[in-house]
Amino acid sequence: MEINHPSILHNSQNLDQSLINALPVCVFRTDRHGTITFVNPPLQSKLQLPLSDILGKTVSELFPDYLCRQHHDDDRFVIRSGEMIRKIEENVNPVTGEKSYIEIIKAPIYGNEDPLTGAWTETSGTKRDEFDQAKGEQVIGVQGAFWDISAKVRVEQATAERESLLKVIARDSPDQIILLDQSLKVLYANRGIPGEEKHDLQNKPLSEVFKSDWPRIRATLTTTLREGTPGNFETRMTDADNVVHYLETRVLRLPPGMSGSPARLHLTTTDTTQQNHHQQERQQASAVFNFAREAIVFIDRRGNIVNINRAFTDITGYRLGEIAGRSPRFLLSKSISREKFREILTQVSSNRYWQNELKIKTSDGPDIDTVVAVSATSDNSGAIGSFVVLLTDISRQKKHQQHLEHIAHYDPLTHLPNRFLLGKRLNRAMSHAQESGSRLAVLYIDLDGFKAVNDRHGHLIGDKLLVDIAKRMLVNLDQRDTIARLGGDEFMVVVPDIDSRPRKEKYFEKLLKSISQPVHSEVGVIEVSASLGVSYYPQQDALEADQLIRQADVAMFKAKVHGKNRFEIFDTMKERSQRDTRQLHAELEQALVHNQLRLFFQPKVNMKTGTIIGAEVLLRWQHPIRGLLVPKDFLRADLNEQLAIDLDKWVIDHTLEQISRWKITNQDFDISINVSIPMLEQEDFSTRLARQLLQHPEINPSSITLEVLESSAVQDVDQISLVMRATSALGIRFSLDDFGTGYSTLNLLKKLPAKELKIDRTFVKDMLMDEDDLTIIRGVMGLASAFDKTVIAEGVESEQHGLALIKMGCHYAQGYGIAIPMNADDFSAWARQWKAYPSWLKITAPA
Repeated sequence: MEINHPSILHNSQNLDQSLINALPVCVFRTDRHGTITFVNPPLQSKLQLPLSDILGKTVSELFPDYLCRQHHDDDRFVIRSGEMIRKIEENVNPVTGEKSYIEIIKAPIYGNEDPLTGAWTETSGTKRDEFDQAKGEQVIGVQGAFWDISAKVRVEQATAERESLLKVIARDSPDQIILLDQSLKVLYANRGIPGEEKHDLQNKPLSEVFKSDWPRIRATLTTTLREGTPGNFETRMTDADNVVHYLETRVLRLPPGMSGSPARLHLTTTDTTQQNHHQQERQQASAVFNFAREAIVFIDRRGNIVNINRAFTDITGYRLGEIAGRSPRFLLSKSISREKFREILTQVSSNRYWQNELKIKTSDGPDIDTVVAVSATSDNSGAIGSFVVLLTDISRQKKHQQHLEHIAHYDPLTHLPNRFLLGKRLNRAMSHAQESGSRLAVLYIDLDGFKAVNDRHGHLIGDKLLVDIAKRMLVNLDQRDTIARLGGDEFMVVVPDIDSRPRKEKYFEKLLKSISQPVHSEVGVIEVSASLGVSYYPQQDALEADQLIRQADVAMFKAKVHGKNRFEIFDTMKERSQRDTRQLHAELEQALVHNQLRLFFQPKVNMKTGTIIGAEVLLRWQHPIRGLLVPKDFLRADLNEQLAIDLDKWVIDHTLEQISRWKITNQDFDISINVSIPMLEQEDFSTRLARQLLQHPEINPSSITLEVLESSAVQDVDQISLVMRATSALGIRFSLDDFGTGYSTLNLLKKLPAKELKIDRTFVKDMLMDEDDLTIIRGVMGLASAFDKTVIAEGVESEQHGLALIKMGCHYAQGYGIAIPMNADDFSAWARQWKAYPSWLKITAPA
């Protein structure tokens, strides 16, 4: 069937055709066979051919093959389906390889056959429903429009590439096209806008779409409609999700149609929400970049500097023109090695981040301290695309920190290390001494007479004197030594490896001599000296730095006491003994509290008759760690007096209780109790003992003997004599223990009301081999006889000792040859079965 082309063209000359001609796009029409029946001026201009050479030809005859690949398929689809298509085609020029982008719209053309002429007449450019098609309408061709968007795409790609460093990707949404009639009612919309669906826009007054901004928008629209000048306006719309969109609209007036239809308005609306956001981000990033206090450097993937901000120039002095294209390596201080730089690069590559302190060179000044943070940015493939470096100048903070550290570690007057820094260095020196097996010395120095200088001449002169003395000491010290001012007029020196110094005593004297040299000042010549204490490390016992300093301080004080201007070395043996004594006293006090003390009894017998005359109470300590201890292990000469009294009270109390328990079982023993001189010197000793006896009326006071060391009694014979007489009045007897070991005099025997003398075991032990000991024993026995006193020999270790003593007339004895000390139960059992050596009973002794 032949198509009447003139008829089609004639029917197309209406308002829609005028709009098509006015559009800045290429519009064409083809019949069912692909023959071009219409092109608009932009397309004709693009083809650069007369209209007669275009109409009646196919697309493939006018356009290159690479542009026609999809054309025929698209036309067939539109003709077959009766649907409009819109697409963007990417075309590659096979010769140049250049890509181009075309946005194209194709729509079906419907027509009816005239029953009289047989010609086809176009009816509309939109798809018909089934009712219309039932009237005989058919798709008689294709109407299309396309426009080249290559430039736009390239601009977008270029923009995205430029902005990749800041991760801002600008994406333009497709334009929204709206046609308005003269009453500003929507005639056509290619899609909806935020808050309005496409189908809701049709025939809707624009005033109901842009409600809030309508007066301003109406003024723009009416001006363009009246004068024909393009216009634009911006507005905001809120979508169904309550999201605000920013819209930018361009307004054009379409000329009246050939059929006389009035002019209309063409609105092209672009959603600029993302662009606005990106613009804000770029502005913010630019503001941060330009006005940040931190220096910022952009480095490309090749490691070359591409940009810097103003702060970088302010901090380093370098301008972009001086350093652009250079590696940042040149900025690093010479103190930073190439290996360190490579290490930084490795960490940035693996972790995408690195931060630390670095020294940075400046263009015309010294290196500065900075905190450098390096971040790697990624490109679209995930690979490192560039680097961003932030530098913070911390030079002032560093200087302030160094100043604070100096204040914290150094004396402000002498600039010597202070006590805190000395402690650090001393701890390091002690660790080195332990590791190397060497010794160090700590010297504690205190000036003699410095207070008088301050009082007489004032603190200003005193301070100058301290500074002068500090300088003198520094000159006389080894480089390895550390001298510090502790405060006031006190100094301390740490001398490592002291044993390597020849004649170290001379070293100490040299230091003292440097201090005692006269100092010339504005007030005249000033002379001071110093006392010096020395302690060494390591020692037998583990100790901390504070203890070592304390030891040197003690030794210094001793030097002052002994005349000043001298040195003293700390006596570690004496200190250890004192420490052990303090520990012992503390443990003994706990022993009293926790009932760790025990009473043991050593029998006293009449060797001649084989009878038991009593027992001596001996104290034992059931130590929780060391086991059972005898008195020599804990009753020392330096025992605290109060502790000695407390022990004596405990022994007396528990002995009386034990005697009472024996009385209940009809066991009767005379008991000897050792008492100390501090105990006897108590004002209430006799009174307290009397009260205790009243609490035990079953005990006969005469069965109790108090043993007093002869060597202790001679210290104050008169006072001890008074106490002994007051106590003897209660019926209690006294015995002089270890007689012969002290300074025995006839006056002592005369004044002290003791009824008994105990010969010390040291004489008895060797009497069989040492004639002198035998003579002493005879002498003691002679004195006892002269003063009518009983004699008891201690330390009888064998049968032979007993025989010798009996022959000399000494019948009473105690010792391991008779029985060892034992607890109360064992003593009771022993007393029931003990028998003397037969030889003792048979011997004839002098009367």
